[in-house]
This record gives sequence, structure tokens and C-alpha cells, in this order.
Amino acid sequence: MQIPAQITIVDVAMRKTIADTLGNAVLEYGDTIKFAIKIFNQGSLPIDSLVINDSIPNGYTFVTPSGAINQGWVLNVNEANYTWGRTPMDTLESGDSAIVCIWLQVNSVAAGMSADYTNRAEISKAYGLGGVDVSSQDIDSPLNDNYGDNGGGNPGSPADDAVTGNGTGAPGTSVPGTDQDNADPAQLNIVDVALRKTVADTLGNAVLEYGDTIKFAIKVFNQGSVSIDSLVINDTIPNGYTFVTPSGAINQGWVLVAMKPIIPGAGRRWILCCQETVLPCAYG
Repeated sequence: MQIPAQITIVDVAMRKTIADTLGNAVLEYGDTIKFAIKIFNQGSLPIDSLVINDSIPNGYTFVTPSGAINQGWVLNVNEANYTWGRTPMDTLESGDSAIVCIWLQVNSVAAGMSADYTNRAEISKAYGLGGVDVSSQDIDSPLNDNYGDNGGGNPGSPADDAVTGNGTGAPGTSVPGTDQDNADPAQLNIVDVALRKTVADTLGNAVLEYGDTIKFAIKVFNQGSVSIDSLVINDTIPNGYTFVTPSGAINQGWVLVAMKPIIPGAGRRWILCCQETVLPCAYG
């Protein structure tokens, strides 16, 4: 009589996606987003329970649990934790999957601060029947709560949402076959540019007189999650200022454009961006 030998394999995985913007076709700061975390048992060992860690980076706020929203999640500073499974009926058998959702609010950030808008989750613990900790036995990606050591995971790449990788890739890479399958990001594409304009230099003039030159600094900020390749800045030149003719490093790249009068007889409106202007009159 032959008795078949069965190899016990522990292999849990997850896929994280944006499930719902809750009716907001165009998102604004303050809106809530529902993220779905789908967990998979790709091994042969039934999973009794597991722990999901979810990072809450700058730009998101955890929504206070109410009704079905965020029930079971426990907030700990910039991370929320969820323990899936507590009853025999919740056992994740081989080949099974389940979905856990988390709700986060989208927020703006202060000028000069970075906002990732990439919400990452990972399975940090897994327990077999009887509550035996099998976290270190995962066949391709040992479980932990360190977001920085997860192979692959480049948002929007082929590695994003992959659940069959072996975890051997470098963090942030894009190859699905080497992606860590028990961790996954979901990135919200946010476009948010801002600027701050200041008087940077009076070019040695402690007391300004008509005809003196002032250097204005315009600092632009990318407060969103989408890289900005280029942008156009418009700068008004009101009565009392004159644009300095480009020379050397002064005003290079700036284009002076004369607009038609907004109201007949009211004069002209000049639109441009400049760093150097002449001050014919000391206006505030």
C-alpha cells in the first residue's frame, strides 16, 4: 500500500486596488476613497487568520470607523492594522481568496511638503489551524511589517497587482515575476502644483529709488503624486513696473506678451513671468 506524501506549502498573497471613489467623478481634497485588499491562499496549508498592515502616508487620513466603514481596523500613528479571520468559517482554504476594504480621506499638504498618495499594504503575519504562526514559512516571501524591503511594487507597473512573484526583485522595481506577492501598492494620481512669490533681492539698494531693479523669486511646488515635466507661469506687470530686457542670466526664458485692453480705454494688460523688474515707483 502506497501512502501519498503531501508537502505543506505556505504561500499567501495580496492585491490592492482603488475600489470606489464614492461617487466622486473628479476627486477633491476631503473626499473619501475605498481601497480593496484581496488576499489569496496560494499554498496547501489552510490559513486560520492573518494580519494586514496598511501604511497611511502624508496626503491621506484614516477615516474614523462608523457602520461598515473601517470596522476591525486599528490605527497606530501612520499605519492601520487589520486581523482577518477569527472563526472557523473564516478559514482561508487552499485556492481561496477574500476581500478586506479600507477607507481613507484625501488631503492636501502644506507647501514644500511631499505627498506620496501611494497607499501600501502587506501581510505581516499568517497563522495556520490552531493559531500556529507560519509567517516565516511563506515559500517565496517571508512575512514582516517592513514596507521598505518588499521586492518590486512599483506603482502602475507590471509588478503592481502581481500575485505570482517570488520576491527576489529590488524594492521599487517593475518585474512581475520578482515582485513580492504579499505586499502591494495602490497609487492615486493627484495633480497639484503651487507657487510662492517673494522679493528675493533689491540688488544692493537699501533704499529703493525710481529706476532701481528688484529680483523676484517664484518657487514652484509639486504637491501631488504625478511628476510634472513642464509648466507655464504667468506674471502680471502692473503700472509702476517695467520688464527688464533679458541679458545674461537676467530674465532669460521669459517672454513679454502685450494683451488687448480688457476694457476699451482702460490701458493694456501685460502678462509674463519675470524675476527681474525695474521699480519706477515703490508700490507695495
